[in-house]
Amino acid sequence: MTTAPEQTYAPNIPEGVRRTVYYVTLVLGAVTLAASGLAQIYWPDAAAAVLATGGVVTSTMAFLCGGLGVAYVGSR
Repeated sequence: MTTAPEQTYAPNIPEGVRRTVYYVTLVLGAVTLAASGLAQIYWPDAAAAVLATGGVVTSTMAFLCGGLGVAYVGSR
């Protein structure tokens, strides 16, 4: 019985790109969370718009990170 040669896995996405996307997502998530909470207190007239904008930003970043995860391990 012969064994297949060991292959080294090389990710499709460079580490710097992944790290940047993850940190930007982390920061945007924290800002969105803070803005959503503070808008109810300090800007009640704009709270609905802030919440809607935060939802769009959070959903977009989740989509981007999810796609990055699929591309990162896609050829494994």
